[in-house]
Amino acid sequence: MKRRISIAGIVVALLCPSVSPALDPAVPGVEQVSTFSTDNQRAVVAASPDGSVAYVAWDGVDAKANRRIFLRERRAGIWLPPSVVDESPAGDNVLPGIAVDSNGNPHVVWLTRVAGNLRVHYKARMAGEWLDWGIVNPADGPAENSTAAVLRLDQAGLPWIAWESASPGNRYKIRVARMDPEAGAFSVSDLTRDSSNYNIMPEILFTPVPTVFWYAAVGAEFRLEAMQFDQASTRWRPFAPSNGRTLPAERMPILFQTAPGAIQAAWRGEDSEAVEGDAGLHELVMLGDLNPKAEGAGRAVGRANSILAVAATATCDQEASVVTWSADSPTSGPQVFARIVPLEGIAADREPDLLSDGRRDYYGTPTVAPVNGGAAVVWNSSAESGGSGQVFFRLVR
Repeated sequence: MKRRISIAGIVVALLCPSVSPALDPAVPGVEQVSTFSTDNQRAVVAASPDGSVAYVAWDGVDAKANRRIFLRERRAGIWLPPSVVDESPAGDNVLPGIAVDSNGNPHVVWLTRVAGNLRVHYKARMAGEWLDWGIVNPADGPAENSTAAVLRLDQAGLPWIAWESASPGNRYKIRVARMDPEAGAFSVSDLTRDSSNYNIMPEILFTPVPTVFWYAAVGAEFRLEAMQFDQASTRWRPFAPSNGRTLPAERMPILFQTAPGAIQAAWRGEDSEAVEGDAGLHELVMLGDLNPKAEGAGRAVGRANSILAVAATATCDQEASVVTWSADSPTSGPQVFARIVPLEGIAADREPDLLSDGRRDYYGTPTVAPVNGGAAVVWNSSAESGGSGQVFFRLVR
């Protein structure tokens, strides 16, 4: 019998090389990461390259009813006390993003309200001390609001930040900030300066050239667009991604990097085996390659109903992927599942692993990062939907 499930989110990662048990013996199951904050949302996770340190960031409400950016560090299996990253209690701080450099330093980006508008704020911890770079885009117009900020680090550990900038008339631009090491400051570029349409979902990948991808509305459809940074001229130039036009852009495939120059995509596909008369839209979780030989069809790695969101992140090994999603169980409500996807495909007799604790707690979209030879998965329970509003963590391999 086929299992029909509703996905609230999907995350993809590659496994980092090392050896560890399926679950850390010291952590037999789910760990609650959040403590004194409430109504926690949008939890994200990152890890050091060797997987020895993991960081979880989220936005939550403090004791004074202010929405703040929280960060908690897991070192050698032990959680350190949570801390507040932002310094503006009244800033309505939301939507954190996180990355970790080769020295294990966390870099955090989030949106904060300045003079009524959302702006991108960046902060990094170096040698135990936080360096606050402040607002990345102070020159944005007074009627513009930043949304969907993405933070990535290059091989030198320098930050690259891309975001949507919404302006009146339903216009969404894609802007990117790169750290100029000579100037010691961010240089901001508008990649859609001449565009009057809807540009959304930016992603930064290194191919190895820094490249920003996004989806642009063209008439009634969406199309994958990209621009690459030319180091010699310090200019952004148009880039036509291989196989980009054959991906189902209307499904908004999430792009993620498996190695320098190698890119994959995850998206929702239609389930041709759906039973006629079943309620809901049956869909497939698809993985595909963004390369000249691929045809865009991809391969199915899961089957579900009503996929609400897809997210993807890549780690350091190309031997397998870990796919994790939030799905609606008929007996326990939304739960979090994971499935290991080797390069040769999924074992037909292997069912997805249940990561969450089985309680009816309205679990939301998970995110994932490599930890000790496997993956660290975090998700939050939606207080708005009747859950506890807490952030949870679990290790898998």
